[in-house]
Amino acid sequence: MGADERDIRLEVVGVEMSDGRLRVIHAMAMRASYENLYEEAKRWLQ
Repeated sequence: MGADERDIRLEVVGVEMSDGRLRVIHAMAMRASYENLYEEAKRWLQ
């Protein structure tokens, strides 16, 4: 979960490559069912 540069909330799926890089393989608008988890997680970023 996260937000893009326009602060649009997204669900993102990624995989770690063998060299440690992260490759995003899917992103979509965040579903309402994740709003509470997103708000809780945002506190850890501050």
